[in-house]
Amino acid sequence: MGEIKKQGIQNAAIAYTGVVLGFLSILVIQPYFLKPEEIGLIRVLYSFSLLVSTLIPLGIGSATYKFFPQFRSRENGNHGFFRFMLLFPLIGFVITGLLVFILREKIIDLYSDRSALFTEFFNYVLPFSFSLAFISLLTIYCSSLFKSSFPTFLSDIVTKLFPVIIISLYYLKWISLSRFVFLYVLCFGLVFLILLIYVFVIDKPWVAIDKSKFTGNKIKEITVYSLSFSFASLASLGMKYLDTTLIGIYVPLALAGIYGTVIFIPVVIEIPLQALDKIAGAKISDALTHNRMKEIQYIYYRASKYLFLAGGLLFLGININIHKLLWLLPQDYWRGEWVVHIVSIGTLFNMATSVNNSIIYFSSYYRYGLAFLALLIITSFVNYLIFIPLWGMEGAAFATVLSSVLFNFLKFFFIWRKMGLQPFDAGSLKTLLLIAACGLLWFVNIDLGSATLEIAVMSVLITLLYLTGAYYLKIVPEIFSSRNFNEIKKRIGF
Repeated sequence: MGEIKKQGIQNAAIAYTGVVLGFLSILVIQPYFLKPEEIGLIRVLYSFSLLVSTLIPLGIGSATYKFFPQFRSRENGNHGFFRFMLLFPLIGFVITGLLVFILREKIIDLYSDRSALFTEFFNYVLPFSFSLAFISLLTIYCSSLFKSSFPTFLSDIVTKLFPVIIISLYYLKWISLSRFVFLYVLCFGLVFLILLIYVFVIDKPWVAIDKSKFTGNKIKEITVYSLSFSFASLASLGMKYLDTTLIGIYVPLALAGIYGTVIFIPVVIEIPLQALDKIAGAKISDALTHNRMKEIQYIYYRASKYLFLAGGLLFLGININIHKLLWLLPQDYWRGEWVVHIVSIGTLFNMATSVNNSIIYFSSYYRYGLAFLALLIITSFVNYLIFIPLWGMEGAAFATVLSSVLFNFLKFFFIWRKMGLQPFDAGSLKTLLLIAACGLLWFVNIDLGSATLEIAVMSVLITLLYLTGAYYLKIVPEIFSSRNFNEIKKRIGF
């Protein structure tokens, strides 16, 4: 697990730097520099384009994780796998473009009442989707090469820093709204080009497709898997962005902007999982290809233990401080507090079940995972159609969590029964009890006359109590070993 640990730490460090930039952008700069409806515009435009972008690769991203280990050969340019992989999104873009063109007027009619501003910039959807699709695909390819840190830097830092710059230019009235949206979309196009250049630096993507490796049966196998996971990709991403996409239909764009802003806060809990999954997915696929089940169990168990513990600390810090954190934003955003509470429950459960996606989808049981997704996407649509009109923002949050918890539980139970793998032990129960015990700090009120200072003090208190509890409960004794403490002291110069 050395390479996973190394790149996981690098990805997490980059991801949390991106969180700081995202925090400054979404929770500090945007609420004061943009109107709520302008925030709603970029949230809905991004979410809608991201959903469209999942159709473009035709599922070859998931197939790359699963099948690339069979073609891995750096000296032979991986037998031309890169060229073969690109055939799918090129065909997918033509098909998706035709669908968007055909459905254009109907889509615009859906949003014209509540989100008219979005319809004015609807023409950006296709180029935006194209960039997002290829960024995702090239990132997966780099991860399959075990080179995930630089793509993470681009996606987590560059795509957050550039919007801060253009938002500032728009606030200063140096650019118009139309130029602002153009530059926002252009940012992702530039990231796509940089990633493409990076692939040419670290690999040999120009190598022709090796027909001896890509036999008719192998192409059929990859194609069937890819097309199956085209739906899976849409469903999985829909779990994250369908709420933001649909909420613009049922509530005013200003409320969609508020929802899109506060929903960023609980997503912070999942960042360690996202960082780990970029490299763990490739490792799990490689282990499944060569039937190394003990290695998969080791990754599954260790990932769950560390992610649940880290997620618990983030869960507590966010939920105990959220009331005062929202005080730092304009008053319109205060109504998003319960959205944060609700969604954070789903993100914590997702952390606890860790890398179950990679295990089930890269195994021979992937069709069962697709069946779960089919059930889930239907349930999700029904939930959103029921709860968004009923409860508004809180309804969208509740529907998201209900769907997410159901999906993760189905995957966990299936992996346990079919593959005999499950990540929980007594330490998991200890972590849950520790989270509950530290949650009593909810009832502690610190009044220092400054919301920022009160959040800082409470965060320190939560961290000290949580880590002390983890130490005495021996949840992760290896972290607190004298050897590790000596290594930390050595690194910081003591």
